[in-house]
Amino acid sequence: YCNIRREHDRTTIYGIKNICRNKKLSFKNKILNIILFRMLNSVRSFEQVDDFPYDFENIDWKEVKNQKFKDNVMFHTAFIMTGIALGVSRKYKIKKADYYHIVKTVYDENKTADEIIKAESPEEVYKICKTLTGTGDFLAYQLYLDFTYCPEFKFGENDFVHVGPGSKKGIDFLF
Repeated sequence: YCNIRREHDRTTIYGIKNICRNKKLSFKNKILNIILFRMLNSVRSFEQVDDFPYDFENIDWKEVKNQKFKDNVMFHTAFIMTGIALGVSRKYKIKKADYYHIVKTVYDENKTADEIIKAESPEEVYKICKTLTGTGDFLAYQLYLDFTYCPEFKFGENDFVHVGPGSKKGIDFLF
């Protein structure tokens, strides 16, 4: 599928409504929830989490640890394509990434959220996002774009672009 405008995508609409435009969340909590949201990339999963989006300063770890998902499916199929599962598994030396360890991974990125808020350029935000556990070029750019939907974010979606391999081939072909 391909939407002309990313904000028309069902998953992005959910993120904008429930995280980016959520007046109850601090900007830092918006950043951390966006990271978590894109790690799972599943509206269906987050609709099952009672206290999502999280206030990471007051998170109920018992609730997180006991979170169950319908049909035991918490990840969107896109999750399989990323390095998040492997990165989280390696970080905690566990056999398989679970919800608790993914939320814990995001919680551990607290200082990274501060760096994103203080970043001087869109490129710097993108590079910071690439340092997140299991995140590569594609997801780092998706995170940057999600941040642009937050009114507090000082950069816009037109301030920076990361060209993926498919687009690069097309540009090289044309020029």
